[in-house]
Amino acid sequence: MLPDLVSTARPATIFDRKMADFRARRERGFGKFLDETDIQAMHVSRTAEVLRVAPGVRVSINPPGVPGSSVRFARCPQATKVSVWIDGFKQPIGSDTLGFNAWEKANRLQALTGELLDRVAPQQIAGIEIYVGTAQIPAEFRDDSCAAIVVWTK
Repeated sequence: MLPDLVSTARPATIFDRKMADFRARRERGFGKFLDETDIQAMHVSRTAEVLRVAPGVRVSINPPGVPGSSVRFARCPQATKVSVWIDGFKQPIGSDTLGFNAWEKANRLQALTGELLDRVAPQQIAGIEIYVGTAQIPAEFRDDSCAAIVVWTK
């Protein structure tokens, strides 16, 4: 005869699920992963600055008071091929580049990537995933991109 067993549980929240998926992808070893503790230890004021830890990523930060940052991936020379995902939703990049020549458009798209990231304060981030090449990007974030940045908020 076994004693009575009392079990208490709470339903998993969406946050629990997305962070479980984050940890599972990190265990696979593809990409660069930073959690809340890693980001806090960096003491950055803009989210784009966090990308500097990923190999092959160049970030240029505008001076204080000037919004935006420029983000470039060495393996992804086409700025239109970098996708940004926030809480599982792909963010539109490039809708305001009509009328620019190719050089202006590429620079504008690199700046738009940084601006999208900087809309989320580093203190609001629970985790960030950085994929610098097509082969690293997991199926759930794969589209026609050659690099991906995935941000999970608290």
